[in-house]
Amino acid sequence: MKWLNKRPVAFAVLAVVILFSCIVGSYRSVLSLRQQTEQVFLQGERGDGLSIAHDLEARVRFSGNLTTVARRYLGAGDTRLTELQSAADALTAAQTPSEKYQANRELDTAFQAVYEALEGQTLAKTDSDYRIRLRADFHSRNVTISHDAYNGLAQEFNQKVLGSFPAGALASAAGIAPLELYG
Repeated sequence: MKWLNKRPVAFAVLAVVILFSCIVGSYRSVLSLRQQTEQVFLQGERGDGLSIAHDLEARVRFSGNLTTVARRYLGAGDTRLTELQSAADALTAAQTPSEKYQANRELDTAFQAVYEALEGQTLAKTDSDYRIRLRADFHSRNVTISHDAYNGLAQEFNQKVLGSFPAGALASAAGIAPLELYG
């Protein structure tokens, strides 16, 4: 036990404690930055809910509204309606930004197919006007998504934080993966 009282041993222990503190602190900081950026996808840049996730939820609602109108004219068994509902369900079930992006593209295709199928129908004036408004709202959400800050922040995190030393090496060793982009 006398060896613990020696100055070189005390310095070595101190160095290990400082190194350990730096590693743990850096890990927690990088993880916190990653989580903050992930929240931008879900809650928006200002935390106000204006986010990609919110816009995707609205697109699912609009597709449901179009389905309701289309059932009156196409019939509930129409395969295009089934495909639209399946695409909406797939978008809701998608977990990662890249999965949501792909599911959103499929929802676009299915929405357009139902929209076009209604063109040949004799719609009531209110249904016709509503169909047009739904399409405008549906497409405007994609425009809003294209201006969202998430991708820029995710790229910045991936490049500036994970691409720097020592944070990148530490994050890699700790299993902190780069953020997926929406797209």
